[in-house]
Amino acid sequence: MTAQSPQARPRVFYGWWVVAALCAIMFLSAGPAFYAMGVFVVPFQDEFGWSRGQISVALSLAALISGLFGPVTGVLVGRVGARRLMGVGGVMMGVSLGLLGLTRSLAYFYAMFMVMAAWRSAIMIVPVGAVVANWFDRRRGLALGLTTAGIGLGGLVFAPLAALLIDAVGWQATFFIEGGLIVAVMAPLAMFVIRQHPSEMGLLPDGAEEVIARRTGEGAAGDGWSLGEALRTPTFFVVSAAFSLAFATLGAVLIHVVPFLEDQGFSSAKAGLILGCVSGIGVVGKIASGYLADRVSPRPVTAGVFLMQAVGLAVLLQSGGSVLGVVVFALVFGYSMGAVVALQPMMAVHCFGMASIATILGAMVAVTSAFNALGPITAGLVYDATGAYSIIFIAYIVVDCLAAALIYLMGQQPARAPAMEEALLEGFE
Repeated sequence: MTAQSPQARPRVFYGWWVVAALCAIMFLSAGPAFYAMGVFVVPFQDEFGWSRGQISVALSLAALISGLFGPVTGVLVGRVGARRLMGVGGVMMGVSLGLLGLTRSLAYFYAMFMVMAAWRSAIMIVPVGAVVANWFDRRRGLALGLTTAGIGLGGLVFAPLAALLIDAVGWQATFFIEGGLIVAVMAPLAMFVIRQHPSEMGLLPDGAEEVIARRTGEGAAGDGWSLGEALRTPTFFVVSAAFSLAFATLGAVLIHVVPFLEDQGFSSAKAGLILGCVSGIGVVGKIASGYLADRVSPRPVTAGVFLMQAVGLAVLLQSGGSVLGVVVFALVFGYSMGAVVALQPMMAVHCFGMASIATILGAMVAVTSAFNALGPITAGLVYDATGAYSIIFIAYIVVDCLAAALIYLMGQQPARAPAMEEALLEGFE
């Protein structure tokens, strides 16, 4: 289909409708299946007598499984298309979440959580990042920020909503309701709104005219690295390592900040409210960091965000239970936490181009998700051994500074076409 001229474009670029649909999908996938899960801890304790440690293992297993399926998701995006994959993934994730309402044993709970996580990978950052990157160039960072803002909004809405539903109808019915909502809303959005490429609607990516003009004589707009080529470069491992370190900190703090604050004298209700504020501020971080990455480079923005994460955690550790210190932590760490999610696909495109963005991002997610899963477990083990969070939080502050250094010192290497592979590989060697 021939691309439309700029004059023939609709008043609202269709890519923004795609962004809105993807934001809603991430809202539904992150809210009930991640942020709201903390609300079910006490009901599970009361019903089955499980410890909090046993219950929290499910979240780490989910993060690990979701990450391991990242490369598979990347391949499927290329073979069956993001729209079909997300449609099926939305249905199956909703069904899996609903089936958690039939939980009667810890083994069933773990198994269903892992099944849900596997399908959740089909509707999260790998296909979402690939679709947004296809639709936008000049405003790719802003588009990714707005899309991933759905994650934080899901936390703001579904944590209190799940608590209200549990009080009204019980935890079993709450799972049924949430699962049914996901199936009813997510699948239609994926099938009827999402389009993987703007060419499917006779459109060009936003700002594509300028991109094509710049690349005259350099190759097509889709040039970039294949997964195999990317894996042969140090850049892939440096970027993956940096985000892995940052996600380890992020996962640990999200799970353990509430008990840390309770140890500082905050009530469970206030600690939960603070966690909700961190999630809400993360929405601002996603949008603002994406906007900045469009105007400068994703590399310095990412390094700065990693440093902000370290500063926020240091403020929390030194707060001594003061309200001012906790507020500063929520502002700084919340912003950086949200930004990390939006910047990962931006860095993948920045380093390796668009040719194989889904598979390359999927491989990165496999690595970072494993560390995201290990972060909470490590923090819990250190706390059990020492009776405090001080040592592990200091370790994560150092980890975030290391992540920032890795990104900043890697150098600013633009994406190259595969035709230039040999020369570039020689440069790396």
